[in-house]
Amino acid sequence: MIDKIGIHFSKTVYYIELEKHYSEPLPIDNWVCFAISNHDFDIYQFETFSKNAISNGLLEFKAQGTMGESLHHQFDEIMVRLEINEGKPFINICTTGDNDSDLANAFWECFYASTIPEDADWENINIVCVSVDGMDYKQELESLKVKFETGWIPDE
Repeated sequence: MIDKIGIHFSKTVYYIELEKHYSEPLPIDNWVCFAISNHDFDIYQFETFSKNAISNGLLEFKAQGTMGESLHHQFDEIMVRLEINEGKPFINICTTGDNDSDLANAFWECFYASTIPEDADWENINIVCVSVDGMDYKQELESLKVKFETGWIPDE
């Protein structure tokens, strides 16, 4: 089940755990993926999820956590393989991710510093937060969303 965290800055925010939702396309279009991992993750599940995401309305991929850079590079590699090996046309999805940004800053960027294509439906963008490593980040994300609503901005 996809959990709805709420709405902020006109963007609906959802939360999923990869191991439960990796094999089916999400019933969401026009979306930003905020992938979080601080531990090793199942590459097969991640690749299956990524291919589904690429084929189903993903506009931007952001990765965070101690495995953020790895997620970012893995996602880029999946896009390149789809273009080269499977003949898909150029995939216009911006990707970012590193191991240094904290959760608050990376999550804030999903609302205020997105790099999505010009032809996106800006008024109806969804943010899907994905726990890639099986850890539960939902409560922390909910707390951050509430802080953002009060005008709080992370330090960096």
